Amino acid sequence: MRILSIDWDYFFPCDEGYDWGHQESPFFIDALWSFRVGNKTHDGKLILDVHTPTVPKNFWPKILTNKPHLIVAESHCQIWSTLDELRMFGPIDVVNLDAHHDCGYKKYPRRVPDSFSLDCGDWAFWGRRTHRISQFHQHYPAWRKARPDGHAAVRPTSTSFELPAADTYNVVFLCRSGAWTPPWYDDQLTGLIKASRLKPSQVLAPRGLTLQQAREQAKVNETMMRRLSNPEAVIAALEEPTEVTT
Repeated sequence: MRILSIDWDYFFPCDEGYDWGHQESPFFIDALWSFRVGNKTHDGKLILDVHTPTVPKNFWPKILTNKPHLIVAESHCQIWSTLDELRMFGPIDVVNLDAHHDCGYKKYPRRVPDSFSLDCGDWAFWGRRTHRISQFHQHYPAWRKARPDGHAAVRPTSTSFELPAADTYNVVFLCRSGAWTPPWYDDQLTGLIKASRLKPSQVLAPRGLTLQQAREQAKVNETMMRRLSNPEAVIAALEEPTEVTT
């Protein structure tokens, strides 16, 4: 059995400013983005202007030669149920297009415990350790050459910085990873899914913050930060008399 695993963050040029080593939660997936709109790069550019998804032209024909089942999910953790369903049919090879290897970034017990919890950063580790995944082929975006990913608790079977050659798969698993990818590009993710011409298992609801709203919010945040950097001006504004009409 073969799974093509795709994380939406694979298509973003870098994770500067948005990857805080955090975990997935509703706060990071939704609420925090209203504040992150004002994040800047080291050279002062708004990250929302440079952290834009770039999907290769004719992406799907470049990697697929058949029409497999398409599973769409929010988190990469949700691939676990797919691994459980397919393992009865034999060894599972996973080809993973992702800005992160998800092979575990910490120390783990030498023996697999009777029970364990997995997260978006170690699902591949547990998949290998529990023999749900027989081979794991990691494909990074090209920018990872200059900014290597963290230490892997279990090494991928192979590592590449190029797209895999077109091939056949039983399943395509595509996740949004909304704690790392901005909501104002959810529409482009929808476009990527439609371009596959595959029937998705579900439709992810847009998170509501559009690119135009994000730019407007960034201006508001910038104005607020300028005022906060000058406390005397803030105090003066608060002390200005207010005209009262009756």
